[in-house]
Order: sequence, then structure tokens, then C-alpha cells
Amino acid sequence: TIFGLVGLCPDYAMIVVNANAGFQRMSREHLGIALALNIPIVIVVTKIDVAPQNVFEDNLNMLCRMLRSNAVKRPPVLVRTEDDLQEAAERHEKDKACPIFCVSNVTGEGLGPLRRFVHGMRPRLLESGLFGPPAAPAEIHIDCVYSVTGVGIVASGLIRAGRVRPNQQLLLGPDKANQFKPVLVRSIHYKRVQAEVVESGQAATFSLRSLVKRDTLRKTTFRKGMVLVDASLNPCGTRYFRAEVVILHHATTIRRGYQAYIHCGIIRQAAAVHSLSQELLRTGDRAVVVFRFMYHPEYLVSGATLLFREGRTKGLGKVLECMDESAVDDGPASGQA
Repeated sequence: TIFGLVGLCPDYAMIVVNANAGFQRMSREHLGIALALNIPIVIVVTKIDVAPQNVFEDNLNMLCRMLRSNAVKRPPVLVRTEDDLQEAAERHEKDKACPIFCVSNVTGEGLGPLRRFVHGMRPRLLESGLFGPPAAPAEIHIDCVYSVTGVGIVASGLIRAGRVRPNQQLLLGPDKANQFKPVLVRSIHYKRVQAEVVESGQAATFSLRSLVKRDTLRKTTFRKGMVLVDASLNPCGTRYFRAEVVILHHATTIRRGYQAYIHCGIIRQAAAVHSLSQELLRTGDRAVVVFRFMYHPEYLVSGATLLFREGRTKGLGKVLECMDESAVDDGPASGQA
């Protein structure tokens, strides 16, 4: 779920709640992540046909109180009529409210307004600020790789900037040796149909061929966090980066050497705290932190949003700059708080 919210750049987040069980701890985590990433949310309360009336009303009231709280600040709009639907759509588009739909997949109650609401949702391509213009150099974040019989290696991903056409040459990387290798885009499929061009904001699949002699692309060639980029960007992987972070929750303290799992776009890798702007960090603290990836370099850009976790610890931040290894002071970075 974290990879979907952080890496796939969704326009909206829909949280499904069991009317009988109420809002569970895992749903609270999903809500917190969506709020931290500024993703508008929709609540769907399901199984209303089996929930006792008093239990359903208690859970719904608790959900409304939570949405009105200072931590969330999304006034609930309970959608029952067409007028409610219009109000919910207008306020939700500005991220000023959270629509609540009560549905039953057995009786079909409430499904009509929900379908109409989803059908009227508008893409947030420009508002999200996560995508570059189509005129920019191409940048594709790979999220899945397939080996198709008769075709070869096919990579699927989200185009974060630029345009891509068949027979275009791109760089694939970084691999574990921090290298980018030239590849050729043989063909493109968008929405399961062959396409002549795809651009920023679209998700597509690409049939790839290596342009390095005696270096055939295989599924093992790929790893989490690899990208396809235009050669004009002069891409390189980075091991150290500086980020401004806020600690959403931590039971004790965070200090130098603390290790956590970083989610930044499609990047998923453990990183250690190399240095901090203050000695200790606790829940609610904000600081500038230098992280070091534990295993191999990653393709990072300044301004990217990152989420790090370790057990129930959660933190959110933004990449300020990618750092050269030679410019980082060496020192011990082992041990945990």
C-alpha cells in the first residue's frame, strides 16, 4: 500500500471501512499516509446490510469525529441524495471535505451515487506537482518487469516527464554498479493497445532491447528503483542525500546510525542516518538529516517526497539535495536507537 501511494502517484485515495468492524489501526495508517502526501481521500463504508443499526451508527459517528479532528481537518459529507453528491464533488475537488458513501454490495444500496461520483472525478495531473511537462527530457519510473514469449523483456512504468516513441534510445539504470546502459524502445503499449507516442502522466509498457553487445536484457537485470531516462539528463546514482524530515511517530529517539526503510517514488531500500541537524529526534520533531543507502546507489532528484518506516515508526520528508560521496564526512553510522 505504501508503494502504491508513494510510487504510483494516485490522484485520489479511497479507504474502505467495514461497517461492522469500524475504522481499524491499518486504516488509520493508510489515512495518515494519504494526508501526509496531500492525496484527497474518499471513505466507503461497506457491508451495511449485515451491520446492526446501533453498531453501524456508532462506527459512523466515530468516523465523522475523527475526520473533523485537528489531525485530519476534512469535514465529512455523508452522501445520500443527488444534492449531497453535488456538494461532495465540489468540496472534494478542492480537498476541503471527505465524502462518505455507505454501500452494500449484496443489496446494491448506495452503489449508484458512488459510481456517479467516481465517474465525475477529474485527474489531478497538474495539481499534484509530481509530473514534468511533455516537452522535457523523458523520465520513466519502472514498477514492474515481464518476460513475454516471442517479445522478450517488457517493462511497465509511469512516465514522469517527457514523451516516448518507438525506436527511441534511453538509458536504463542505475544497476548495482551505479551504471546506466543504453536500451532501445522497440514498441509501446498504452491501455493494452499499441501506441506511437506516450507522454508525461501516462502509464505504459515498453518492449526493450539492449544496445550493449553481448548484454541481453533479462528479468534479473532489473531491480527496484530503476528508471529509463533521456541521455541529455546525464543521470547518475547517489548514495548519500540530504532531506528535511518530520517524525510522525517513534516510540523512543532517533539518532545517528538509525536505520529505516525508505520509500521515495519507486525507490525502496534501507538507509542509515549518517548525520542530523540536532542530536536526537522524537515524535513531532523536524530536522535536516543526511541518509546513506545501505546497499546500492539510487536515482534521486531534489524535491522528491520520501516516507521512511521501521516497525511502527513513520516519518515523512522531502529530498533537499543529492550529495557526492567525496563531499560527505566519513564516520561510524552503525547501531540503532
